[in-house]
Amino acid sequence: MCSSAGGPERAYFETAVANGRPPDMKDTRPELLERLPQGAATRDALTDALDGVALRSWIPGRLELTAPWGIHVATHWGWFYLVARNGCVVEVDGHDAPLSAGPGDLIIVSQGRGHRLRDTAGSPVTPIQDLLDRGRSGRPGPHVHGGGGAATRLFCGCFLLDALEQSTWHTALPAVMHVKGERQQAWPYVDHVVRLLEAEVATEEPAGQSIINCLVRVLFMKTLQSCWPERSAGPTRWLRALADPDIGRAIGLMHSEPGAPWTVAALADRVAMARSTFAARFTELMGQPPLEYLTQWRIQKACFLLRTTRAELKKVAAQVGYESTSAFSKAFAHWVGTAPGAYRRARDAAPASPSVCMPPLWSGGRRTATSAVS
Repeated sequence: MCSSAGGPERAYFETAVANGRPPDMKDTRPELLERLPQGAATRDALTDALDGVALRSWIPGRLELTAPWGIHVATHWGWFYLVARNGCVVEVDGHDAPLSAGPGDLIIVSQGRGHRLRDTAGSPVTPIQDLLDRGRSGRPGPHVHGGGGAATRLFCGCFLLDALEQSTWHTALPAVMHVKGERQQAWPYVDHVVRLLEAEVATEEPAGQSIINCLVRVLFMKTLQSCWPERSAGPTRWLRALADPDIGRAIGLMHSEPGAPWTVAALADRVAMARSTFAARFTELMGQPPLEYLTQWRIQKACFLLRTTRAELKKVAAQVGYESTSAFSKAFAHWVGTAPGAYRRARDAAPASPSVCMPPLWSGGRRTATSAVS
């Protein structure tokens, strides 16, 4: 059931209709776009953080593996695997113990985490680039590997969260997310998305890569939602903080109003906590003081605005809470490592990605050809 807009948003649209004209949807000024009606569910900090990060993806597709087999992945991309047949052991760098994945299970390994998949502990591993290299002639099909024993089938893909270092996600994501299937079947959302991915990759239609990126984004977001702290052991600091009623609300305030002149006292007052108690609780959950997190979020928001709008630096600075361009530029350079103008120019100069391309799995750029899975 959809929630309806209220307050200023409703008044804005009702006034436009009462005057005999629809709101001007061609006007893309940020201050007008912010008036678009939004339900309460869309205003949470998790949505804000996800909306501020672009996602690119590539889908190698099906892996047909026979025991003994093992795969080693050492790239800066994140990866996901759906176990369609049999099972495997997953070892992820930075994760305490290996995971046992069975039919219907979905594994998402966070960006920059090396990992290994095997039919059983101790099986020798082969770099995934060697496996994918062998399947690059003619029409793409399943990538085959192994010693001829018991068969395992996986569907895999990889993704890249853009500008991750400046994002909340840099430390928020767990090393690995494991969504167990039910009765050896994938959850419906996983099954639906993977079927759409297979179909889209196979057709190679115009705009296909944009659709693939959207589908992978849905898979990622739904998995994160299903692994919410109340339902998952060992969530990261940021996810635990979001689940806390008071601290989560304070984070939401910072996300929804980054330009407000927040102080620790003002935030504590809004969530009805004593200043010292709020500061201690926030730091305990987040591992950093409230205003340090606020600065980090403001810079992430600024990165998004610099990437997606042509607003002047003065206006970007004001939108994220800085009264002067010089103060904004100093803070931006401290967190990002470059001035905001240089950041924008570098983003503008970045070449557009081809419709379906091999990510940089190999050093030296040896492989750039297209790939798809039928």
